[in-house]
Amino acid sequence: TRDLMKWCHRVDLLIGEKLNDNTEVGMDLALRQDLFSEANDCFCGMIPDYNVWMTVLEALGRPLQISEELVRNYVDQYKPALEVDESTIRIGRVNLSSIAASGKQKQKQALIKREKKRPFATTGHALRLMERIAVCIHLTEPVLLVGETGTGKTTVVQHLADMIHQNLIVVNLSQQSDSSDLLGGFKPVDGKVLAIPMKEEFERLFEKTFSVKKNGKFLEMVRKTFIHQKWSNFVTLLKQAVKMSQQKFEAEQNAECKRVSSPTLRNAWKTFAKKVEEFEVQQVQSQNKFVFNFMEGSLVKAVRQGDWILLDEINLATTETLECLSGLLQDAHGSLLLTEKGDVEPIKRHPNFR
Repeated sequence: TRDLMKWCHRVDLLIGEKLNDNTEVGMDLALRQDLFSEANDCFCGMIPDYNVWMTVLEALGRPLQISEELVRNYVDQYKPALEVDESTIRIGRVNLSSIAASGKQKQKQALIKREKKRPFATTGHALRLMERIAVCIHLTEPVLLVGETGTGKTTVVQHLADMIHQNLIVVNLSQQSDSSDLLGGFKPVDGKVLAIPMKEEFERLFEKTFSVKKNGKFLEMVRKTFIHQKWSNFVTLLKQAVKMSQQKFEAEQNAECKRVSSPTLRNAWKTFAKKVEEFEVQQVQSQNKFVFNFMEGSLVKAVRQGDWILLDEINLATTETLECLSGLLQDAHGSLLLTEKGDVEPIKRHPNFR
C-alpha cells in the first residue's frame, strides 16, 4: 500500500501538470511511459531477480497499454538524456535547475572552494541510476541504494552533488557506530573549541553592520585576545561590539535614516549577545575544570545547513543507531529532536536537506 501511495504522490506532482494540459487529447504514449517509469521505480526498484522484475514490468505495462516489446525495449535500450549547462540541469524526466541555483548561491557564500570535478562516465546504467536518484531529490524522498562494493553507489551520489553544487557529507557506519556519531553528544571541551564559533559569528555580523576599515584596530584586538586565549578580555570586547550595534540601531531609529539595518540583523545581534553571556559563564566554570558542551553530530549539522548526507555501509550499523533516523524518514517534513540535549523543539529542517 505504501508503494502505491508513493506512486500516486509522484504521479500527482510530476505528471499532474501534463495531465491537466492533455484533458482533451487523452493519454499519449509519452505520458503513459512516464507513468510506467514511476511505477517501475516505486514497485520494482527493490526486486533483485531479473526474471521476476521483467514479469512485474510486463504486468504493469498491460493496463497502461504498453506492449511487451516496448517494455523489453525500455529495459535494454532506455538511456535518459542528460542536459547540463549554466542555467539548466535536466536528467531524463526531472529538472533540478532550481535546486542547483540555490546550491550555487550557497557555494558563493562558502569560504571553502570546491575541488575540480572528478571524471565520470555517463554509461546507460549510471544515467538510469542518476535519473532515479534525481527524482527522489526533486521530491525530497530518502533513497536506499543496495549493491555490491565498487558498483558506483557512492560515486553517482557524489557526481550528482557536484553537478547541483550541493555539499555532501559522507559518514561511514560500522558495528561500533553510535547514535552520538550522527546526533552528537556532550563532550569535554576547552575554551578554544567554544570560542571558534563565537569568533566566526562575530566577524560575520560585524562585517554586515560596521566598516571593517574604520574599525581595524578593534578587530585586531579581538583577534589577538582570541589567539592568546585571554577569554575575559575576549568577552569584554565582544560585549563592547554588542553595545556598539545597539547604539547604532538606536541612532538609526532616532535620526530616521534612509538606510536602516534589517530586522534579521538586529535579531542576529540579540541572539549573539545571549551566546556571549553563555560563553562567559562557561569560561568561568572552565578555569578550574573541564567544561562539557553538546557537540552536534554530522547529521544534525546537515539538517540545519541544508547539506546532503550519505550514510555508507548502513547495513553494518546497529538498530539503536538507526533508530535516530526514523523521524527524518517519515516524510519530506520529518525532523530530528535532540532529547539527549534536553531540547523540546525539533531542529528546523532546511529545505535543501536530503
